[in-house]
Amino acid sequence: MIFDTYRSGDSVLHRMAPGLKLLSLCVLGTLLFFFDEVWLAAAALTAVSMLYPLVGFRPAVILAQLRPVLWVFALIVVAQLLFGDVAFGVVLALRLAALVLLAALVTLTTRSSEIVDALIRALAFLRPL
Repeated sequence: MIFDTYRSGDSVLHRMAPGLKLLSLCVLGTLLFFFDEVWLAAAALTAVSMLYPLVGFRPAVILAQLRPVLWVFALIVVAQLLFGDVAFGVVLALRLAALVLLAALVTLTTRSSEIVDALIRALAFLRPL
């Protein structure tokens, strides 16, 4: 069963085509992994977080999106503290948080049925397979 997390609104992001949102998520999500500096990862997370008020969502919505994966962030940082580079663990956690918030922003501003329809259209070339 697919749960629709859509929240109605009239922002630019709400009106944007679902396919464009998904493409933007793929591109921006990939770009998150092109750098290893903590300050850039923090800047990316800050930029994504700033989109939420622009769309009309309160800070509590951001926290609600991150709460289920907080243990993953902690696990990454602790593992890097024990076995590797703490700064890299922080970068990984910040990247993941930015990616989770980006994906959540797409699902909060797009109905599930619209996402499915966009994916069906985008993957239509696979129909013969």
